[in-house]
Amino acid sequence: MLRPIGALAALFLSTQSAFAVVYDCDITLPSPDGWMGDKIYFSIDEKENAVAVYDPLIHEVQEAPMLAELETAPNRYTVRWKLKGLKAIDDIGVRSKMPTAFYKAVIVRKTNKLMLTVNLSAGDNVPSGSGLCSRKEK
Repeated sequence: MLRPIGALAALFLSTQSAFAVVYDCDITLPSPDGWMGDKIYFSIDEKENAVAVYDPLIHEVQEAPMLAELETAPNRYTVRWKLKGLKAIDDIGVRSKMPTAFYKAVIVRKTNKLMLTVNLSAGDNVPSGSGLCSRKEK
Protein backbone atom coordinates (compact mmCIF):
# COMPACT_ATOMS: atom_id res chain seq x y z
CA MET A 1 0.00 0.00 0.00
CA LEU A 2 1.28 3.46 -0.82
CA ARG A 3 1.91 5.89 2.02
CA PRO A 4 0.29 9.33 1.95
CA ILE A 5 2.27 11.67 -0.29
CA GLY A 6 2.86 14.12 2.58
CA ALA A 7 4.90 11.48 4.40
CA LEU A 8 6.83 10.80 1.20
CA ALA A 9 7.57 14.50 0.79
CA ALA A 10 8.87 14.82 4.34
CA LEU A 11 11.12 11.80 3.88
CA PHE A 12 12.39 13.07 0.53
CA LEU A 13 13.13 16.58 1.74
CA SER A 14 14.88 15.36 4.89
CA THR A 15 17.23 13.05 2.97
CA GLN A 16 18.22 15.48 0.21
CA SER A 17 20.32 18.00 2.14
CA ALA A 18 23.22 17.85 -0.34
CA PHE A 19 21.03 19.01 -3.22
CA ALA A 20 20.63 22.72 -3.95
CA VAL A 21 17.09 23.00 -5.36
CA VAL A 22 13.94 20.93 -4.82
CA TYR A 23 11.03 20.96 -7.25
CA ASP A 24 7.74 19.89 -5.63
CA CYS A 25 5.48 19.07 -8.58
CA ASP A 26 1.74 18.49 -8.88
CA ILE A 27 0.74 16.43 -11.90
CA THR A 28 -2.53 18.18 -12.71
CA LEU A 29 -3.15 16.42 -16.03
CA PRO A 30 -2.05 12.80 -15.50
CA SER A 31 -2.23 10.17 -18.20
CA PRO A 32 -5.50 8.22 -18.22
CA ASP A 33 -3.30 5.14 -18.74
CA GLY A 34 -1.78 5.53 -15.28
CA TRP A 35 1.96 4.98 -14.75
CA MET A 36 2.32 8.19 -12.71
CA GLY A 37 1.10 9.56 -9.42
CA ASP A 38 -0.26 13.02 -8.73
CA LYS A 39 2.96 14.26 -7.04
CA ILE A 40 6.63 14.01 -7.94
CA TYR A 41 9.74 15.54 -6.38
CA PHE A 42 13.06 16.41 -8.00
CA SER A 43 16.13 17.39 -6.01
CA ILE A 44 18.71 18.99 -8.31
CA ASP A 45 22.36 19.91 -7.82
CA GLU A 46 23.35 21.58 -11.06
CA LYS A 47 27.00 22.04 -9.97
CA GLU A 48 27.39 18.29 -9.53
CA ASN A 49 25.07 17.47 -12.46
CA ALA A 50 23.07 15.29 -10.07
CA VAL A 51 19.37 14.72 -9.53
CA ALA A 52 17.24 12.52 -7.28
CA VAL A 53 13.60 11.83 -8.06
CA TYR A 54 10.82 10.50 -5.82
CA ASP A 55 7.16 9.68 -6.34
CA PRO A 56 4.68 7.04 -5.15
CA LEU A 57 5.74 4.55 -7.86
CA ILE A 58 9.42 4.82 -6.95
CA HIS A 59 8.41 4.44 -3.31
CA GLU A 60 6.46 1.29 -4.18
CA VAL A 61 9.55 -0.28 -5.77
CA GLN A 62 12.41 0.85 -3.53
CA GLU A 63 11.03 3.07 -0.73
CA ALA A 64 13.75 5.70 -1.29
CA PRO A 65 14.59 8.46 -3.77
CA MET A 66 16.24 7.33 -7.00
CA LEU A 67 19.26 8.91 -8.64
CA ALA A 68 18.53 9.84 -12.24
CA GLU A 69 20.22 11.32 -15.31
CA LEU A 70 20.16 15.12 -15.53
CA GLU A 71 20.50 17.24 -18.66
CA THR A 72 20.64 20.99 -18.16
CA ALA A 73 19.88 23.69 -20.70
CA PRO A 74 19.43 27.43 -20.23
CA ASN A 75 15.64 27.14 -20.25
CA ARG A 76 14.93 23.63 -18.92
CA TYR A 77 15.98 20.56 -16.99
CA THR A 78 15.49 17.13 -18.52
CA VAL A 79 15.49 14.19 -16.11
CA ARG A 80 15.51 10.54 -17.20
CA TRP A 81 15.19 7.40 -15.10
CA LYS A 82 14.03 3.83 -15.43
CA LEU A 83 11.89 1.91 -13.03
CA LYS A 84 11.97 -1.87 -12.75
CA GLY A 85 9.72 -4.02 -10.62
CA LEU A 86 6.37 -2.25 -10.96
CA LYS A 87 3.35 -4.49 -10.61
CA ALA A 88 0.16 -4.20 -12.64
CA ILE A 89 -3.31 -5.70 -12.49
CA ASP A 90 -4.91 -6.63 -15.80
CA ASP A 91 -8.59 -6.38 -16.75
CA ILE A 92 -9.45 -9.70 -15.09
CA GLY A 93 -7.57 -8.98 -11.85
CA VAL A 94 -4.35 -10.93 -12.45
CA ARG A 95 -1.28 -9.26 -10.89
CA SER A 96 1.92 -9.36 -12.89
CA LYS A 97 5.35 -7.79 -12.77
CA MET A 98 5.79 -5.23 -15.53
CA PRO A 99 8.88 -4.80 -17.68
CA THR A 100 10.99 -1.69 -17.31
CA ALA A 101 9.32 1.73 -17.57
CA PHE A 102 11.47 4.56 -18.95
CA TYR A 103 10.55 8.01 -17.61
CA LYS A 104 11.40 11.45 -18.98
CA ALA A 105 10.51 14.67 -17.20
CA VAL A 106 11.09 18.18 -18.52
CA ILE A 107 10.89 21.14 -16.15
CA VAL A 108 10.73 24.54 -17.86
CA ARG A 109 12.78 26.86 -15.65
CA LYS A 110 10.92 30.11 -16.35
CA THR A 111 7.41 28.77 -15.73
CA ASN A 112 8.15 25.66 -13.59
CA LYS A 113 5.90 23.67 -15.94
CA LEU A 114 6.39 19.90 -15.84
CA MET A 115 5.94 17.53 -18.77
CA LEU A 116 6.25 13.80 -18.02
CA THR A 117 6.29 10.85 -20.43
CA VAL A 118 6.65 7.12 -19.87
CA ASN A 119 7.88 4.63 -22.46
CA LEU A 120 6.98 1.05 -21.63
CA SER A 121 9.30 -1.65 -22.91
CA ALA A 122 6.34 -4.03 -23.32
CA GLY A 123 3.81 -1.71 -24.89
CA ASP A 124 3.24 0.69 -27.72
CA ASN A 125 1.44 3.40 -25.76
CA VAL A 126 3.33 6.37 -24.29
CA PRO A 127 1.52 7.68 -21.21
CA SER A 128 2.13 11.37 -20.59
CA GLY A 129 1.09 14.01 -18.11
CA SER A 130 1.80 17.60 -17.17
CA GLY A 131 1.62 19.91 -14.21
CA LEU A 132 3.28 22.69 -12.25
CA CYS A 133 6.16 22.67 -9.81
CA SER A 134 7.12 24.92 -6.95
CA ARG A 135 10.83 25.57 -6.60
CA LYS A 136 12.44 25.50 -3.16
CA GLU A 137 16.04 26.59 -2.58
CA LYS A 138 17.93 24.70 0.10
